[in-house]
Amino acid sequence: MLGITEEIKGAIERVVEKEGGLDILVVNAGIARVGYVEEFEISDWLEVLNTNLNGAFYTVKAALPHIREGGHIVFVGSIASKRAFPGWAAYCASKWGLLGFAKSLGEELKGKIRVSTVLPGAVDTPLWEGIGGDRSRMLKAEDVAKVILNIVESDGWIREVEILPKGGII
Repeated sequence: MLGITEEIKGAIERVVEKEGGLDILVVNAGIARVGYVEEFEISDWLEVLNTNLNGAFYTVKAALPHIREGGHIVFVGSIASKRAFPGWAAYCASKWGLLGFAKSLGEELKGKIRVSTVLPGAVDTPLWEGIGGDRSRMLKAEDVAKVILNIVESDGWIREVEILPKGGII
């Protein structure tokens, strides 16, 4: 994982060099590996947790010194941050952990930097390739982006927002 932390630091440093600091950080990485626990590969478990949870930590850790006071961190979690789905144990565990991380971080940064979490239902992204699901019923990435924009433009501190496809959770 050391290589990825250096890549994250480098990317943030390039942005900071160009912009002089950060006002908004959107943490939006996620992969899924689906399968029942008894048959689930340990390597798949670790890959999901390292990407979805540890990757968020590494990103925030690298970015935090550069986020200006009054800035905003927005995590993109999932409805799976609060609801369990059979066969999705690794994904759910990583997203529940992400929500806990975001809430704790929000308390640490209270009054200085706002921290929000968006919890979308199924979003039509490459995550679903090879998994299946009726992608025509899913949210679009643009739907999530609009919610994020509304959150960061708000004068208040919106801590958590759930957004679901019109048909509900898929």
